[in-house]
Amino acid sequence: MIGQPRAYARHFRSAEDYAAFNGLGGIRMNGRAPRQFTARMAFMDLGDVCVRRGEATVGLSLIGATSNNHIFTFATEPARPRLMSGREVGHDVLFHPRPNEVFTTRSQSDEPFPWGSLVVRYDALASAGGTLVGRDVAPSAIDAATIRTSLLAQGRLLRLVRDVADLAATTPEAADRPPTRAALSGLLTEALVDCLSGGILEYDRAAVRRHRLIMSRVEAALCERDDAGLSIEDLCRSAGASRRTLHEVCMEFTGVPPMRYARAYRLKGVRNALLAADPRTETVTEIAMRFGFWQLARFSAAYRDAFAEAPSETLRWQG
Repeated sequence: MIGQPRAYARHFRSAEDYAAFNGLGGIRMNGRAPRQFTARMAFMDLGDVCVRRGEATVGLSLIGATSNNHIFTFATEPARPRLMSGREVGHDVLFHPRPNEVFTTRSQSDEPFPWGSLVVRYDALASAGGTLVGRDVAPSAIDAATIRTSLLAQGRLLRLVRDVADLAATTPEAADRPPTRAALSGLLTEALVDCLSGGILEYDRAAVRRHRLIMSRVEAALCERDDAGLSIEDLCRSAGASRRTLHEVCMEFTGVPPMRYARAYRLKGVRNALLAADPRTETVTEIAMRFGFWQLARFSAAYRDAFAEAPSETLRWQG
């Protein structure tokens, strides 16, 4: 993004704002906005490697798209497992989602999950593996995997991520110095290669891959038709799945049934439209009806539940 700083550390009181900085494309919250929420996040772009470290008082349910890079995400402190794209990911593993695909993540009972992530260029990781251990240690880019490695190797990686996050908070200008970026990128890549070269990679089973494909098809169908015109039969047809399987996949990935998830998708569409609207020429009613919400009292209640404010407040605030 043009003008984005190479390093920052921010505090948040809005769950929606915090979600927007998580590094996923088109990210959105799935479910209601928590009323009491605080969070912080640190970020540093080192060129070949981007580092994020975040923690919040509530574990948000999020959905977005991964970038065309190697991505590794993990807990930075002991925590209960978090569900990531159909996988239960504990604090003792690294998770490598499939690039360029829908990615969902949520905690059971909204429990906090302090996390970190590394986004690494394909060529940078391949080169580092060849240089350090004589082989490419990168996980497959066509599948998701968990990596179980030694406590020593993982502990070293977590300490480096913490140190970089602390540097982003105290001395963000360090990221503007090429020698500093190169040194930190080299240390992180070396620690990651150590984890991968001695780790056990567990790739998705066929059933999980099938469910992930179904979820991607659901997302594509909702993107094409966000006006409430999709019935459950339409979603089943688009996803190539039976009602039972579609329900199972949506509960597994998002924690809610298919039509409830579709409504949340449309609500987010309304919110985006309200934020982009001119309150002098557009009304909440017009925008809501554009997305298929005809019963305005129910719509307003659902919108307030999802975003902790009335739709009219969103429109006035933007104006």
